[in-house]
Amino acid sequence: MIDKNIPLFLFPDAKQIVVCGDIHGDFNLLVHKMCVTYDMHDTLLIVAGDCGFGFENKDYYDNIVRRNSGRMNSYNNWIVFVRGNHDNPAYFDGKVFAHKRFLTVPDYSVIEACGHQVLCIGGAISTDRRYRKE
Repeated sequence: MIDKNIPLFLFPDAKQIVVCGDIHGDFNLLVHKMCVTYDMHDTLLIVAGDCGFGFENKDYYDNIVRRNSGRMNSYNNWIVFVRGNHDNPAYFDGKVFAHKRFLTVPDYSVIEACGHQVLCIGGAISTDRRYRKE
């Protein structure tokens, strides 16, 4: 049983879970590889840190969603982003960037899919994040 204070995200229609990391903002390439190159369907992809949030304004990320939602819907795929040490923590409250197929989750959230529970522990704050942004 999960504590009621821990955010829980359910993906009952997912048939497989894939985990990757360090995409550093290559969202379009990630969707292309997932849907076209590897022809994944009914897949929950968890990006385990260094996603690339905070280097552009929020509209940039929302535009990525608009551009890729059709493909993600047709393949029935989802991407969940877990905070890495180079990501801006403000994006990882489960609300700022929450779309049907693309979602950032708060630290210590639990994802439930394919009969598994995945605890998502976000990264630290990197000392070079400000320098890298500049």
